[in-house]
Amino acid sequence: LLFSSVHGWQYERAVQECRRGLVSNPNLAEAHLMLGAVLDHIGLVDEALPEFQTATAINPALVEASMYTGLTLMYSGKFQDALPFLRGGPFANSHQALDLFELGRSRDAWLVLHPAGKAVPQDDNVWAASLEALLSAAAGDHQKAEAEINERILKQGESLKRYGHFHHVANLVAEIYAQLHKPVQAVAWLEETAATGFPCYPFFEHDRALDPIRGDPGFVAFMRKLRVRWERFKSSCGAGSTGTAFNAPGGLQPPTAASSPCRPARRPCRSADPRPRRRDRRTTQPARKN
Repeated sequence: LLFSSVHGWQYERAVQECRRGLVSNPNLAEAHLMLGAVLDHIGLVDEALPEFQTATAINPALVEASMYTGLTLMYSGKFQDALPFLRGGPFANSHQALDLFELGRSRDAWLVLHPAGKAVPQDDNVWAASLEALLSAAAGDHQKAEAEINERILKQGESLKRYGHFHHVANLVAEIYAQLHKPVQAVAWLEETAATGFPCYPFFEHDRALDPIRGDPGFVAFMRKLRVRWERFKSSCGAGSTGTAFNAPGGLQPPTAASSPCRPARRPCRSADPRPRRRDRRTTQPARKN
């Protein structure tokens, strides 16, 4: 509960409580899972991975541990390593699609979302809508992408605020605006992302979707400020963890999965024009807090 919007995202206390519970009972798979989830959200990706590994060892049926392993590898920029872990768990198709996009495989990402030309039923939601808009923006269909934000993504994402998951929607909206070459809106949504439970500096550092705005002064200032916060998290939440980095193919092993449309990586494609365009302050931005 400490790791929630209701309690103001008390990351340090949430980590302390998880570790306190594990001292009493180190075989609580769910406690390892929760500890890893908090650590990966605040960017301590190398410390989160062993927690998911332990959770899986205790309870191999805990599919969320595999999913979080894949997401954490993705947040740390290990996109190819992440892919096998993202084939199961909630919203697997959307997670795979984002990782494939990060690998420069936009066509494969689209096929994952639309096998045989149809949307996957369980992924007909805000995550799939956001990924479709991101792919549209990257392909140059800016009008469609921006319409998706205003007409579908923000409306569907509103219901997630009560559960604390809206920060991932905000992150995807930031990525879409970055691909639209609108740095003002992108940075505003990144600030919303970090303020509402996902201040994950390593992911923002590696995220290919943000490449078009990396030279923007607002983005540079945001990253500089977030890095200071990340260094503080390493000091306040890193004590007592192994900090063991993941090196494929040792340690963590992906789950056995059926074949998927994910093919070997091709050469990543980049946006044709990475230069920020003229800023348009009239586009939807998150409301500033007083």
